[in-house]
Amino acid sequence: VNGPSFTIRKFSAEPLSVTQIVDWNTYSAQMAAYMWLCLEAGVNMFICGEIGSGKTSTLNAIMPFIPYNSKIYSVEDTAELFASHRVWQELLTRDTGIEETTVDTQQLLRAGFRSRPDYIVVGEIRGPEGNIAFQAMQAGRPVLSTFHADTISRLVQRFTGDPINVPIRFLTNLHAVLIQKSLYLQGRMHRRAIGLFEILGYSSEANTIITSGV
Repeated sequence: VNGPSFTIRKFSAEPLSVTQIVDWNTYSAQMAAYMWLCLEAGVNMFICGEIGSGKTSTLNAIMPFIPYNSKIYSVEDTAELFASHRVWQELLTRDTGIEETTVDTQQLLRAGFRSRPDYIVVGEIRGPEGNIAFQAMQAGRPVLSTFHADTISRLVQRFTGDPINVPIRFLTNLHAVLIQKSLYLQGRMHRRAIGLFEILGYSSEANTIITSGV
């Protein structure tokens, strides 16, 4: 109302490493080791949490766990990811200009199927592109992403509701979920992982997914 407004997000010149984040007690070395095993094995994994909980920092920190010779296909609307891999297709959405020239996340994810990547990384899932991400999982492509949900139940609510609309039984294609939160401790804000969960299956009786803490 009173003039221009800007949001500036500052990132380190060199991406944060997992060891730095472990030293800050965001998550334990055991959690980091588990995520390493997940990425080496091509497991579908989401980093979830509230705004400002450090999801993108964690995603960047664990990207080196993807085998170096793998082909990575990433999709973002703001360039925040970093991969040092030999083959990295880094794509950005475009929402400027006339409507016919816009390119959204859904379109880029669909194009990713033709590129035949080894890993698909989505900077953040917000809407219908989440449905395409689960189609990629079902097609056998490992998917990594961040998502705004601070509990497993809220993740289920958001993915099964509008506008994403993934059938709840399909959520078993997602194998692991890390939940992070922003906490104020002794007057300072800290980012902490409050849980790392495996999705074990779907219960038709309770119409819910079955999870286990790691």
